[in-house]
Amino acid sequence: MSSNEDATLAILSKWIREPGGADLKSLGCSEMVSGVKKQIDKSRLTADLVTAKVDLLSAQCAADRIRLQHSIKDIVAFADRQALKQAIASAEALHRFFSDLGAHIKNEEGDAQGNR
Repeated sequence: MSSNEDATLAILSKWIREPGGADLKSLGCSEMVSGVKKQIDKSRLTADLVTAKVDLLSAQCAADRIRLQHSIKDIVAFADRQALKQAIASAEALHRFFSDLGAHIKNEEGDAQGNR
């Protein structure tokens, strides 16, 4: 694994562990980080987003399978508690991350419309 991948994993691990998640600056998604301009590899970002999209669709299908085959009551009563808590934590972390992205997109779109 490259040092860049190690750094990304460390940042994401920190973000997932934080109760309120992290803002995009702490994830390194800002143009300026500590006063140093960050170069973005757009083709790598695009490839990573496509991969994430497929992975998330797969996870959504798995969740739908469980939802359609089992009641919430049965899942809570009979599922492995630790696995269920980990799945919930992962879903919550994803929700925080994509909500942050959505908020930034809305802000940029609002700013762009205000400048017309």
